[in-house]
Amino acid sequence: MNEAYLQAFGKVVKNLRESQKISRVRFSLMVNVSRPTLISIEKGEQNFEFDTLVKIANGLGVTIGELFSRCDEVLHDEDPSWKIPVLRSKNNRAYALVSLTSQKQPDEPLEDPKDN
Repeated sequence: MNEAYLQAFGKVVKNLRESQKISRVRFSLMVNVSRPTLISIEKGEQNFEFDTLVKIANGLGVTIGELFSRCDEVLHDEDPSWKIPVLRSKNNRAYALVSLTSQKQPDEPLEDPKDN
C-alpha cells in the first residue's frame, strides 16, 4: 500500500476512534490488535492484513468502503489532484485497483481472459 494512503488511513482510524472517545488500549482490546500495532497503523507506519482492516472497521462501526472513502477525502484535501486509478475490462466486467502511487489512467483497457 502506498505510504501516503497508509498515513491517511491512520489519520482516519485515529480521528474516528477519538471522536468515539475510545482509548487506544480499549480499542486494541475491542478489535484484538496489539496496542503497538494499533499505534503503528494510526501513525501510517505499518501495512496490515485484510482481517485487521475488517476488525478495525467493525470496531469503529463503519464499512471498509467508508474507511477508504474517508482516506480519499484526506488525500484529496492534501492534494486536489488525488484519485485512485481503476482499470476495467473491455466488457466492464472486471475492476482492479492499481498501484496507489500512480495517478495516471492506463492508455489501454485490461484484457479480460473471458473476452478471448
